[in-house]
Amino acid sequence: MTDSSRATGRAGLTGGFLLYLALMTLAGGMLRAYKIEQPSFWHDELMTVRDAAYPQAKGIWRLGGYLPTRVGLWISGIDLGSIPRDRPDQWLDLGVSETRARLGSLMVGILTIPILALASLRIMSRRAAGLLTLLLVIGNWHLYWSQTARFYGLQFLFGSLALIWYFDATRRGSLRTLLGAMVFLALGFWSHWMAILVVGVFIVDWIASRGLGQKVIIGRVGW
Repeated sequence: MTDSSRATGRAGLTGGFLLYLALMTLAGGMLRAYKIEQPSFWHDELMTVRDAAYPQAKGIWRLGGYLPTRVGLWISGIDLGSIPRDRPDQWLDLGVSETRARLGSLMVGILTIPILALASLRIMSRRAAGLLTLLLVIGNWHLYWSQTARFYGLQFLFGSLALIWYFDATRRGSLRTLLGAMVFLALGFWSHWMAILVVGVFIVDWIASRGLGQKVIIGRVGW
């Protein structure tokens, strides 16, 4: 890291890191695509397909969460308007298979790897970011939800970005970065309302900083 990158807590990109990231993304994609058609649908996935086809029936805090599944089915050539809402026994004849329903989650899971790796360079060294990338590639939880037609992968992505940008903002006292963190938090909430629990991390950070005599630099406007 250069002196300027140390001052801001940001690690610069190198050709070696980008090559490593490309290989890790490829490996992560292969792991997530492996036997994605197995097992067969489970109950919650059926609800996801139904709600992706009829998003107007859900509240605003769920619309984003069903978007990947909706996009995946659309890319697969599925006519969402033809899916009978309460007759999943007819979906297979319309082309709604496990693979096609999970395609959106797969894409989100793969894209999460380079996105979080690059975002983490805002707050850690390249070596630490590389380790984070490896853990994400092989992480069982993330592998599972990358192969399941649910919204947890998207919620995880936005929640993680909110935390990274929040930490960066409090270290540098950047209101713009803090606003970016809040945008990601809102997108996480749009994916599923449980993302609001990320606010608890902000509160714990503030309490811990006060207890250690440290100042969380966000200012009145930030609050």
